[in-house]
Amino acid sequence: MLYRVHNWSKLYENNRTRELKKLQWVLIPNKQDGEGYTALMDHENGPAHFGAWIVILQIASKCEPRGTLVRACGKPHTPETIGRMSHLPAGLCRDALKRLVGDEIGWMEVVDESKSCKDLGTIPHPPAENRDAYKNRTEQKGREQKRNSSSSSGFSHAGKLADAVLPKIEKSTAVSPQDLDRLSAEMGELGNGVDPWPAVMKVGAHLARHGVAVEDFLGDVKVRWRKMRTMPDNPLGWLIAHAEKFPERTSK
Repeated sequence: MLYRVHNWSKLYENNRTRELKKLQWVLIPNKQDGEGYTALMDHENGPAHFGAWIVILQIASKCEPRGTLVRACGKPHTPETIGRMSHLPAGLCRDALKRLVGDEIGWMEVVDESKSCKDLGTIPHPPAENRDAYKNRTEQKGREQKRNSSSSSGFSHAGKLADAVLPKIEKSTAVSPQDLDRLSAEMGELGNGVDPWPAVMKVGAHLARHGVAVEDFLGDVKVRWRKMRTMPDNPLGWLIAHAEKFPERTSK
């Protein structure tokens, strides 16, 4: 039996994730008053089944195609394989799957195992790009954001940032266009719904100017945040400021 998350592309992907070959996090709707959520929780094991659902989403986000519970070998995931991966009881995973595919909740569906991955709706990933292709794509995003802006200022700064930053990235040996995607994935989790791309551009510009590798910067950030008692009120703003001063701090 092959399971697939219902409406994966619509509910658990956005324009940023569709550009990423590999996800390190997953988007989850925060609606808690829908019929599916209330039906799931209206059970003596509802909270445990909800926990299993979160694990299933995490596993599905790493499958190919994303959203379909298929293993790397091409065989469907089972309650046992999900349990082994997540360290949850297989019985709990089995009960949760049974409820999730039911008409009352309907967050998952059973699909025909004979279908190929192509038939199952693979999330499109772009091929490896050269710098010119990346620049063209980013500039196009900036133009679209400017066109769709509700005011003359709006998001037009994203296009200006792209024009300013990408030439520096092209000349840098420390930061590549792929590193910007990595920053976008990492910083997207911190934006609380705010588009992280302008902040990504600024951080990338600082690192490229000083020849700092993204891997070194992110490693330093994680060490510093572990020492903090609370997260910064504005994580994206903190990252921009830290990137600007990072070479000075590391050189001392």
